[in-house]
Formats: sequence, C-alpha cells, structure tokens
Amino acid sequence: MLQTTLTPKVELVMDLGPEIWPILADKSELEGSILNICINAMHAMDQEESARLIIRTRNQSINEPSGRLLGLEKGNYVEVSITDNGCGMSSETKENIFDPFFTTKGQDGTGLGLSQVFGFVTGAGGVLSVTSELNHGSKFVIYFPKFVSEVLNDKADDQFLNMSLHGSEKILIVDDEVALGYLASEILSQHGYKVFVVNSGKRAISILKQENIDLLLTDILMPEMDGYQLASFVQENYPSTKIQLVSGFTDDKNMRPIHKQLKQKMLRKPYNNTALLKIIRNNLDS
Repeated sequence: MLQTTLTPKVELVMDLGPEIWPILADKSELEGSILNICINAMHAMDQEESARLIIRTRNQSINEPSGRLLGLEKGNYVEVSITDNGCGMSSETKENIFDPFFTTKGQDGTGLGLSQVFGFVTGAGGVLSVTSELNHGSKFVIYFPKFVSEVLNDKADDQFLNMSLHGSEKILIVDDEVALGYLASEILSQHGYKVFVVNSGKRAISILKQENIDLLLTDILMPEMDGYQLASFVQENYPSTKIQLVSGFTDDKNMRPIHKQLKQKMLRKPYNNTALLKIIRNNLDS
C-alpha cells in the first residue's frame, strides 16, 4: 500500500528489525500515522531526482542519560524511524509542525495530519522526535514503550471489534485537502468499504450520478460548493444516502435548519481512525 501511495518515483526501503517487541497501540491509528508521515515525505521529495524513503524498526534499550535527551524514562522501547532525502525544514518550521492547523501548504493544507500523529503517539505512551535540515531531508523517530503482559489482549474481543468496524458499502469522501481525503480512504478501504475520493462538490455530484453511494463523508469548508450545500443537494436528490459532516472549524455559513441534526453529530478534525470507523458504521446501521 505504501509503495502504491508513494508512486514508483520514490524508492521505498524497508529495514525491519527481527523479533520486534510488542507495543500497546491502536492498529488503525498506527497505520494511519505511518501513512501520514510518508505522504508528507513524498511531498518533500517532489523535486528530488532520486527520492528515497527508509522505514526502519529496532528494539532499543534506553539508558537514563539518553532518556533525558529524548524525554523518555529508562527502559525498553520499539523505535520506528521514517527518513527521507527531501527538502528538509527550517528550525522555525520544525518547532511548529505538530501544532493544530499549522501548515506549509497554504490553502492546500489544514495542518491537522501531524497533530493527529502526535496525539496518537503520546496517547500510546510514546515520544515522537524530528531531526531535519534544509536541503538534507528529515527523519521522524517514534519510540513506543515495550508492552509487557502475560496476556496481550482478549483475542475474541479484538476479533469482534475488528469485525464490527468492517463493511462493504460505497463511501464517497469529499475533501479539498487531498492528503486527508486519501488517508480517510485508506482507512476505510482496509476495512472492506468501496471508497471514492474527490476534492470538490462538483466532482462529488458527478460520482453520485454514476454510483449508488451509501454514505457521503464531506468536509464543510470548501471553495465553490461547501459541505452544507452539498448535503442539501444529496438530501433532496438522493434521500437514501447517509451524510456525515467533517470539520476542524465552527462555521454556520450557509447552514439551513435541515443541517442542525447533521451538525450535532459532526466528526471533528483531527479525528482518530477508530472514531472515523465507528461513526461510519453507526451511520450505516442506523
């Protein structure tokens, strides 16, 4: 999946250590975080003739002095590093990349991707560090604490949870931030859904005319036709299609009374992968 995402112009190198220790983390969020960092790396390597991305995993025993530098307690950790040879970042940019809504992509970015990754890593008890230099690439390193337990999880409950979040319905994702739309698509596709991704309301209407869409997942703030306007069109022309609004902002522009119920169950950015899967499944089953 990563190689397909990165396209053939990026050489993907997997340097995976043997017998990696277990960690305690949400699988979907882990996959989404790795994908998010890799997509950012791909954009940073757009101008490179020999773009190269290295994903490395290792078991690491961190001593007290090293732990102080990294913000970790002494102990055993699983290290996951993602290194690119792209344009790199200035020190000012590097200090702000995990802030919600900070972006270097202008109107083409929301600044939510890396803040979501940061939230996931810290929530899993880990630490995320970044080293970067302009014109010399970037390296993201995640340290997850080794999980020690006689029973890692209840396999029956885990299997039930995974099955309950799967589906086969057709989902249409509309988001003018292409990277975020693609991330949501990958999460849903991995759980069995057939997914269509577009970056505007006009293109969404074109898909709706061709496909029997079960659920529309649309961002609110978009140019030309916003999410409220698209929701009105769908409610009037495709009443059987469920609608889920997504937004990182509070904006009542163009909101009609029929949108109040949709706004009440809005999915707020940045959302985690499990929240996305649960709200999609709940919509389809309701």
